[in-house]
Amino acid sequence: MHLERDEGDVAEQYVREAWEVATAEGRREWGDPHAVVAAYVGVGTLHLKRREFAKAAEVLEEGLAIVDRLGLVAWGIHRVMPLLCEAHLFATEYERAESLCRRLHRESEAYGHALGLAYAAGARALLARLRDQDSAAHVSIVAAAEQMEGIPFVFAGARLRLNAAQVMVADGQQVAAREQLLKAHAVFARVGAVRELALTRAEMTRAGMRARDVVVRGEGLTGREREVAQLLAQWKSNKEIAVALGIATRTAESHVEKVLAKLGVSRAQVRDVVDGW
Repeated sequence: MHLERDEGDVAEQYVREAWEVATAEGRREWGDPHAVVAAYVGVGTLHLKRREFAKAAEVLEEGLAIVDRLGLVAWGIHRVMPLLCEAHLFATEYERAESLCRRLHRESEAYGHALGLAYAAGARALLARLRDQDSAAHVSIVAAAEQMEGIPFVFAGARLRLNAAQVMVADGQQVAAREQLLKAHAVFARVGAVRELALTRAEMTRAGMRARDVVVRGEGLTGREREVAQLLAQWKSNKEIAVALGIATRTAESHVEKVLAKLGVSRAQVRDVVDGW
C-alpha cells in the first residue's frame, strides 16, 4: 500500500522489519513459513518498485525455492511467480521469464486458479512484446487486463492497461491508447496510487492528451478533497484554502497533495479538470 502511494521510506521500514523478524537465525527452517515467504515477497517488491530487477529476481528466486521446498503452492501462484516473471522480463532474462510463465500457467490451470492464469496471460503478452517485438501484443495485454478485472483484481488490470497504452503510443497508435489510459487513470486515482498516476499522466502527455481530456468528475475524491479541488480551481493558495475550510495549513497542504495525485494533474491544470465536472 505504501509503495503504491509513493511512500517509499515508510514502505522500506515495514519491509525491513518484516525481513528481520521472519528471516532471523533459524526461522527460515523453523519459523512460520508464511511469514518467511511474505518477507521475501516484500523485499522483492521493494526492489521491483526501485527498478532493481536483478536484485528483485535474486531475492524472489530464493523465495520460490522455499515455496517449492515447503510445498506452498498458493504462495507460488498468487505472489512469488508473478513478481519473479516481472523481474526477469524487465531484466531482459527472457528464457527464465518464459520458463516461469509456462510453469505459472500449468500450475494455475491444475488448481483452477483464475488469478494465476491471468498473471500468466499478462506475462506471455509482455514477453511477446519485449522479446519478440510483436506489433499486436497490445491486444493480448488488454485481454489479460480484462481477465484481471473479471476476478476482480482491478489494480493489476489497470497496470496492464497502462502497459498496453505504452505499447500503442510507441507504435504510433495514440488515439487507441487514450481509452486504456483513461481506464487505468480512473483506477489509480480511486486508490491513490501516486506512482502509477505519475506514469499514466506522462503517457497521456505522449498520447497528446490535455488535462481537460482526463475528466474523472471527482472520482476517488472525498467530499473534503472535492472542496479543495474547487478552491484550487479558483487559484487559492494553501493558506487561503486552510482559512476557507477552517483547517490547519499543514492539513490543507496534505489535501492538496492528495487531490493532485488522484487527479493526475499539476496545480495549474486543476481548473481545466474541475471545469469539466
